[in-house]
Amino acid sequence: MHFFSPVDFFFLLFCGAVALGDLLFRRVFNWLLVVGIAGNVLVLATAGHEASVFAQQWSTAFLGFFAGLALFLPFYVFRVMGAGDVKFFAVLGFWLGLPGLVPVWLGGSVLAGIHALAAYCVRSGLTGEWVMLQLAPVQGAVSRIPVLRRAGQWVSALRAGRRGIPYAAYLAVAAVVVVLGR
Repeated sequence: MHFFSPVDFFFLLFCGAVALGDLLFRRVFNWLLVVGIAGNVLVLATAGHEASVFAQQWSTAFLGFFAGLALFLPFYVFRVMGAGDVKFFAVLGFWLGLPGLVPVWLGGSVLAGIHALAAYCVRSGLTGEWVMLQLAPVQGAVSRIPVLRRAGQWVSALRAGRRGIPYAAYLAVAAVVVVLGR
């Protein structure tokens, strides 16, 4: 049986919080990224982890950070990706090092591609009315519960019309799979 170390637990919570924020609000909060960096700085400073999946040296962590930033920055410049996605990938590089970024990038991209394909099928009408008919009872039930209706309004207000694929959420899921699969 595999037991989680405190470092594993922190990393999983961090990735979960990023995924939740991106799924709900289509935002990656800067304060959360700072917490993620600070957590790994503490781990590296105390040499408190022995897991091979995390960067174990400062040089490996910084190489992963700058590689993640350099790889995704052009996508931001050409407006294909949000700044939060780029920053989160760099933070993942700081945690996982350059070798850990490759499976995270591949896994996150596959999940985001599935999302994009599904969104295209729904928006272009390839699924017909079927999807909307399946969602109507759920939306009706949620709108009749005042607390859920207010929560939905709050999320919509914070999202501020932002749409798109929550790529950071999919990167977070892939990072968790990489850490758990070690």
